[in-house]
Amino acid sequence: MDRIPYEIFVSSSRSLHWLDGSPNTWTQRRLLGAKRYHAEVADKCRIILELIPSAFGMCWIAHYTALKDLSLLMTSEGDKFNLFFILAGEVEYRSQAQAATATQWQLNIVKASSINHELLIKQDKGLIALNLFIQTKMLKAYQHTFPILIKWLLSWQENKDTTALKHNVDDDGRLQSIVDAWWTAGLPSDEREIEMERFTFQAFDQLEMMLVAEKVASETELNSLRKVRARLLASLFHLQPPSLSELSQLAGMHFKRLERLYKAVFGMTMSQFFQEARMEAIYRRLCCTTKSLVDISLEFGYDEYSPFSAAVRRRFDQTPTEIRQSAKMEGC
Repeated sequence: MDRIPYEIFVSSSRSLHWLDGSPNTWTQRRLLGAKRYHAEVADKCRIILELIPSAFGMCWIAHYTALKDLSLLMTSEGDKFNLFFILAGEVEYRSQAQAATATQWQLNIVKASSINHELLIKQDKGLIALNLFIQTKMLKAYQHTFPILIKWLLSWQENKDTTALKHNVDDDGRLQSIVDAWWTAGLPSDEREIEMERFTFQAFDQLEMMLVAEKVASETELNSLRKVRARLLASLFHLQPPSLSELSQLAGMHFKRLERLYKAVFGMTMSQFFQEARMEAIYRRLCCTTKSLVDISLEFGYDEYSPFSAAVRRRFDQTPTEIRQSAKMEGC
């Protein structure tokens, strides 16, 4: 059995016992391509876990069916973060530091070693929660793409609130669209790494922009930054970033003012951001997918492999082959 990343207690001394698979009489929606485990507490609850393993992080989708008002104690440990996204229902979680409710299509992030709290689920209100456990070392591969979020997470002290953001973030539809496609088409093993990267990327972008909202002076500036970042992030597979004039028009402000605003918020110019985010995306493809090196170079707009390899070496002081070999040895 795969190591389940958290322990769930139905009382202070009684933890759930997990079994392989799930009974056919349990009618929860099934995700094709996922491994399944289940546990039951008579007259109280049924829980099914679905595992989507990938190099980007272990993704667990948990289906809770409460047969009566239910209180569960949850603990976890390890040097990793739990990015959670509520797919259905709602849950109240309580700890010494925080009490909050998460509802459908909300997300947040929790340090695994900080997971030591109570979950409260109402009778006949099922809960489906996606939990993506990301190793702390993997966060560094996003530190220039999401500088505010990653800096905050890497400096996070455990005596702070349970969740990274004080308020859960409402998904803008991107994560819902991704997960809906998984339910419809399944998630074959050869697609998991790219899909997990896509999900993580879109979730981090929404969490980052929630933190950005606390740093800008007006809603107008925030909307301008949202549009510009979305355009830059959508262009990472191109050799060159969008022009300053295009970004300026998109933001509705003079390019010099836009450049000053962007650098004040993110600590780098838009051009620097594009180049760093692009190279980090390449690095993650090399570390965490099995795509051929030539296919990755083509994916990022290179007509030939040699300039791609040279660009990677200039940035990381390693060839693409060396990066991939190192990742395998470190167990990315």
